[in-house]
Amino acid sequence: MNIIVNGENRELSERYSLEEALEMFAKQSPFVVMLNQEFIPKSQYSQWGLNEGDELDIIVAIQGG
Repeated sequence: MNIIVNGENRELSERYSLEEALEMFAKQSPFVVMLNQEFIPKSQYSQWGLNEGDELDIIVAIQGG
């Protein structure tokens, strides 16, 4: 199955939940998640399954000043 993570094509060997995918791809925290341009609350990560062609954006909070 192929998905797009932060603009890069990724091939997955099986269907994963959003929560499982974040364990693989989220390298920093805190972060927010968009799936197909829709914000997903953390409380719903385990309820979403990824599908062929999904776009997953992991947005990391940065501090500046």
